[in-house]
Amino acid sequence: IRPGTSSDVKLIDFGLATFSKESQAVDSVGGTPEFMAPEVWGGVYGQQCDCWGVGMMLYYLLVGQLPYARPVNLQEYPRMWSRFRLCFPSSQGWGSRNLRSARDLIRSLLVMKPQERWTAGSALKSEFIKKHGRSTPIGGITGAAVGEVLRGYQNFSAGPKLTDGLRSFSRVPRVMRVVLLLSASKMEVVELAKVRQIFDSIDRDHDGFISSTDMEDFLNGWMCRMGRLAHS
Repeated sequence: IRPGTSSDVKLIDFGLATFSKESQAVDSVGGTPEFMAPEVWGGVYGQQCDCWGVGMMLYYLLVGQLPYARPVNLQEYPRMWSRFRLCFPSSQGWGSRNLRSARDLIRSLLVMKPQERWTAGSALKSEFIKKHGRSTPIGGITGAAVGEVLRGYQNFSAGPKLTDGLRSFSRVPRVMRVVLLLSASKMEVVELAKVRQIFDSIDRDHDGFISSTDMEDFLNGWMCRMGRLAHS
């Protein structure tokens, strides 16, 4: 996501990103200038700089422009932050109640002092994220959804392999689900056809995710079919 690009939003490489401990400070200056937190320009910063970057990206996506006039050269950025004031264009109706949750989240992320800035955990609990964020992780089915469905089938002996498989997948770390998704994206169309057919047969509302309701409907139908076969 960069000013001047107009294509769909996509996650690609992580560039200069690196893992760090919560209390670990970094002393190298690098990143996309438009989204770098004020403290990054000073050369000493921690994880809170990421929250600034998220806030700046969110502002740019929702407003369509940056909240400041971009300096002509990089040396002017540190001086610019000393007089920075966050404003929203009134012509877009940002004073309305409907946009309050988005405005509050952005204001809480674009705070000059890192220690006063919202953490990622705080942002995830915000009204805006709760209302508009999708809670279903990559892989299409949550551990809670699996548990909710399988509790009703604890005494069902016809499909232990299925239930064990679902439980195992629900415990897979999210990073592994990403790897599985990437692996699936490299499969040939012919190889994916059968898998897609099975997924579509469970995903009744065709929203691309398997909810607890989808899974429960599928298992109920499967049990009915198994029952008819047993009596025939």
